Amino acid sequence: MKYVLVTLVGGHKLYSMGLFWEYISKLNQPPEEIWVSCTPAIYAECLKEYGLSVPIKHIHGSDDTGDDQIHSTTAAREALRRAIIESDYEWSMWLDNDMLVPEDMVEIADAHLAANPKLDWIHSYHPCREDGGETDRHGLGSCFISRELLGIPFVMATVNDRKLGDDFLWINWVGLFVRMGKVEVKHGNLFDIKHYREDGEIISWKST
Repeated sequence: MKYVLVTLVGGHKLYSMGLFWEYISKLNQPPEEIWVSCTPAIYAECLKEYGLSVPIKHIHGSDDTGDDQIHSTTAAREALRRAIIESDYEWSMWLDNDMLVPEDMVEIADAHLAANPKLDWIHSYHPCREDGGETDRHGLGSCFISRELLGIPFVMATVNDRKLGDDFLWINWVGLFVRMGKVEVKHGNLFDIKHYREDGEIISWKST
Protein backbone atom coordinates (compact mmCIF):
# COMPACT_ATOMS: atom_id res chain seq x y z
CA MET A 1 0.00 0.00 0.00
CA LYS A 2 1.26 3.45 -0.92
CA TYR A 3 -0.03 5.86 1.71
CA VAL A 4 0.51 9.11 3.54
CA LEU A 5 0.40 9.14 7.35
CA VAL A 6 -1.51 12.08 8.80
CA THR A 7 -1.94 13.26 12.37
CA LEU A 8 -3.29 16.34 14.13
CA VAL A 9 -1.55 17.64 17.22
CA GLY A 10 -2.93 19.92 19.91
CA GLY A 11 -0.90 21.52 22.63
CA HIS A 12 -2.05 19.08 25.30
CA LYS A 13 -0.59 16.07 23.47
CA LEU A 14 2.96 17.21 22.86
CA TYR A 15 4.05 14.87 25.66
CA SER A 16 3.58 11.88 23.37
CA MET A 17 5.59 12.93 20.30
CA GLY A 18 8.88 11.20 21.14
CA LEU A 19 7.32 7.78 21.64
CA PHE A 20 4.88 8.33 18.76
CA TRP A 21 7.78 8.89 16.34
CA GLU A 22 9.65 5.91 17.77
CA TYR A 23 6.75 3.54 17.03
CA ILE A 24 6.21 5.03 13.55
CA SER A 25 9.89 4.39 12.78
CA LYS A 26 9.33 0.66 13.37
CA LEU A 27 6.57 0.19 10.79
CA ASN A 28 7.52 -2.60 8.37
CA GLN A 29 5.98 -0.58 5.55
CA PRO A 30 6.69 3.10 6.24
CA PRO A 31 4.59 5.91 4.76
CA GLU A 32 5.66 7.91 1.72
CA GLU A 33 5.23 11.08 3.75
CA ILE A 34 4.02 12.27 7.15
CA TRP A 35 1.73 15.30 7.36
CA VAL A 36 1.17 17.04 10.69
CA SER A 37 -1.82 19.37 11.07
CA CYS A 38 -1.29 21.93 13.84
CA THR A 39 -0.23 25.50 14.47
CA PRO A 40 3.29 26.59 13.43
CA ALA A 41 4.39 26.80 17.07
CA ILE A 42 3.20 23.27 17.85
CA TYR A 43 4.79 21.96 14.64
CA ALA A 44 8.15 23.38 15.74
CA GLU A 45 7.81 21.41 18.99
CA CYS A 46 6.92 18.23 17.06
CA LEU A 47 10.09 18.53 14.99
CA LYS A 48 12.35 18.66 18.05
CA GLU A 49 12.03 14.89 18.51
CA TYR A 50 11.66 13.92 14.84
CA GLY A 51 14.49 11.75 13.55
CA LEU A 52 12.89 9.67 10.80
CA SER A 53 14.04 9.63 7.18
CA VAL A 54 10.44 9.90 5.97
CA PRO A 55 9.67 13.38 4.54
CA ILE A 56 7.48 15.43 6.88
CA LYS A 57 5.22 18.36 6.04
CA HIS A 58 3.30 20.93 8.03
CA ILE A 59 -0.43 21.46 7.36
CA HIS A 60 -2.39 24.22 9.08
CA GLY A 61 -6.13 24.82 9.03
CA SER A 62 -6.90 28.53 9.30
CA ASP A 63 -9.31 28.01 12.21
CA ASP A 64 -6.92 25.76 14.15
CA THR A 65 -5.72 27.85 17.09
CA GLY A 66 -4.05 24.94 18.88
CA ASP A 67 -6.38 25.10 21.87
CA ASP A 68 -7.66 21.51 21.48
CA GLN A 69 -11.27 22.72 21.20
CA ILE A 70 -13.73 21.37 18.64
CA HIS A 71 -13.22 24.24 16.21
CA SER A 72 -9.48 23.55 16.17
CA THR A 73 -9.65 19.77 15.76
CA THR A 74 -12.31 20.09 13.05
CA ALA A 75 -10.18 22.62 11.16
CA ALA A 76 -7.10 20.41 11.55
CA ARG A 77 -8.89 17.38 10.11
CA GLU A 78 -10.42 19.36 7.27
CA ALA A 79 -7.03 20.79 6.31
CA LEU A 80 -5.62 17.25 6.10
CA ARG A 81 -8.61 16.06 4.07
CA ARG A 82 -8.20 18.86 1.53
CA ALA A 83 -4.47 18.22 1.23
CA ILE A 84 -5.07 14.52 0.56
CA ILE A 85 -7.74 15.26 -2.05
CA GLU A 86 -5.26 17.54 -3.84
CA SER A 87 -2.57 14.83 -3.77
CA ASP A 88 -2.30 11.54 -5.64
CA TYR A 89 -2.53 9.32 -2.54
CA GLU A 90 -5.30 6.73 -2.71
CA TRP A 91 -4.93 5.81 0.98
CA SER A 92 -4.11 7.71 4.14
CA MET A 93 -3.31 6.36 7.60
CA TRP A 94 -4.98 8.53 10.25
CA LEU A 95 -3.42 8.39 13.71
CA ASP A 96 -3.94 10.33 16.88
CA ASN A 97 -0.49 11.22 18.14
CA ASP A 98 -1.02 9.33 21.41
CA MET A 99 -1.51 6.06 19.52
CA LEU A 100 1.39 3.58 19.46
CA VAL A 101 1.19 1.41 16.36
CA PRO A 102 2.23 -2.21 15.77
CA GLU A 103 4.95 -2.92 13.23
CA ASP A 104 2.60 -4.95 11.02
CA MET A 105 -0.23 -2.42 10.85
CA VAL A 106 0.08 -1.86 7.09
CA GLU A 107 0.33 -5.57 6.32
CA ILE A 108 -2.87 -6.20 8.26
CA ALA A 109 -4.62 -3.41 6.34
CA ASP A 110 -3.37 -4.88 3.06
CA ALA A 111 -4.80 -8.26 4.07
CA HIS A 112 -8.22 -6.72 4.72
CA LEU A 113 -8.07 -5.02 1.32
CA ALA A 114 -7.09 -8.25 -0.37
CA ALA A 115 -10.12 -9.94 1.21
CA ASN A 116 -12.42 -7.07 0.15
CA PRO A 117 -10.98 -4.65 -2.45
CA LYS A 118 -14.13 -2.50 -2.18
CA LEU A 119 -13.26 -1.28 1.31
CA ASP A 120 -13.09 2.49 1.76
CA TRP A 121 -12.38 2.60 5.49
CA ILE A 122 -10.35 0.17 7.59
CA HIS A 123 -11.37 1.39 11.01
CA SER A 124 -9.67 0.00 14.09
CA TYR A 125 -10.89 0.83 17.57
CA HIS A 126 -8.31 1.67 20.19
CA PRO A 127 -8.17 0.96 23.92
CA CYS A 128 -8.71 3.52 26.64
CA ARG A 129 -8.10 3.44 30.36
CA GLU A 130 -11.54 2.27 31.53
CA ASP A 131 -11.59 -1.42 32.43
CA GLY A 132 -7.84 -1.66 31.95
CA GLY A 133 -8.03 -1.53 28.18
CA GLU A 134 -11.28 -3.38 27.69
CA THR A 135 -13.28 -0.30 26.77
CA ASP A 136 -12.62 1.03 23.28
CA ARG A 137 -12.92 4.28 21.37
CA HIS A 138 -14.38 4.48 17.90
CA GLY A 139 -13.00 7.70 16.45
CA LEU A 140 -10.39 8.22 13.74
CA GLY A 141 -7.44 7.60 16.04
CA SER A 142 -6.15 4.51 14.20
CA CYS A 143 -7.49 3.81 10.72
CA PHE A 144 -6.95 3.86 6.97
CA ILE A 145 -9.26 6.00 4.81
CA SER A 146 -9.55 5.85 1.04
CA ARG A 147 -9.35 8.95 -1.13
CA GLU A 148 -12.94 8.37 -2.27
CA LEU A 149 -14.33 8.51 1.25
CA LEU A 150 -12.59 11.82 1.87
CA GLY A 151 -15.10 13.42 -0.44
CA ILE A 152 -17.01 13.84 2.83
CA PRO A 153 -15.82 17.02 4.62
CA PHE A 154 -15.14 17.60 8.29
CA VAL A 155 -17.57 20.28 9.44
CA MET A 156 -19.03 21.80 12.59
CA ALA A 157 -22.63 22.39 13.58
CA THR A 158 -24.36 23.82 16.64
CA VAL A 159 -27.56 22.12 17.83
CA ASN A 160 -29.36 23.18 21.02
CA ASP A 161 -26.30 25.16 22.06
CA ARG A 162 -24.11 22.07 21.68
CA LYS A 163 -21.22 22.18 19.23
CA LEU A 164 -20.70 19.08 17.12
CA GLY A 165 -17.62 18.58 15.01
CA ASP A 166 -14.18 16.97 14.97
CA ASP A 167 -14.86 13.48 13.51
CA PHE A 168 -18.39 13.07 14.91
CA LEU A 169 -20.47 14.27 11.95
CA TRP A 170 -18.06 12.69 9.45
CA ILE A 171 -18.45 9.26 11.04
CA ASN A 172 -22.22 9.60 11.04
CA TRP A 173 -22.26 10.58 7.37
CA VAL A 174 -20.14 7.54 6.55
CA GLY A 175 -22.66 5.41 8.43
CA LEU A 176 -25.44 6.83 6.26
CA PHE A 177 -23.55 5.91 3.08
CA VAL A 178 -22.97 2.41 4.46
CA ARG A 179 -26.69 1.97 5.11
CA MET A 180 -27.37 3.14 1.56
CA GLY A 181 -24.99 0.48 0.24
CA LYS A 182 -22.63 3.08 -1.24
CA VAL A 183 -19.62 2.44 1.00
CA GLU A 184 -17.99 -0.64 2.51
CA VAL A 185 -16.07 -0.49 5.78
CA LYS A 186 -14.27 -2.83 8.16
CA HIS A 187 -14.67 -2.09 11.88
CA GLY A 188 -13.22 -3.79 14.94
CA ASN A 189 -10.14 -4.29 17.08
CA LEU A 190 -8.09 -4.75 13.93
CA PHE A 191 -4.62 -3.71 15.10
CA ASP A 192 -2.71 -4.11 18.34
CA ILE A 193 -2.89 -0.38 19.02
CA LYS A 194 -1.69 0.99 22.35
CA HIS A 195 -2.83 4.25 23.95
CA TYR A 196 -0.12 6.39 25.56
CA ARG A 197 -1.47 8.51 28.41
CA GLU A 198 -0.07 11.79 29.71
CA ASP A 199 0.73 10.19 33.08
CA GLY A 200 3.03 7.72 31.28
CA GLU A 201 0.66 4.75 31.36
CA ILE A 202 0.39 2.71 28.15
CA ILE A 203 -3.01 1.09 27.71
CA SER A 204 -3.22 -2.17 25.76
CA TRP A 205 -6.12 -4.42 24.87
CA LYS A 206 -6.78 -7.00 27.56
CA SER A 207 -6.84 -9.71 24.91
CA THR A 208 -3.45 -8.82 23.37
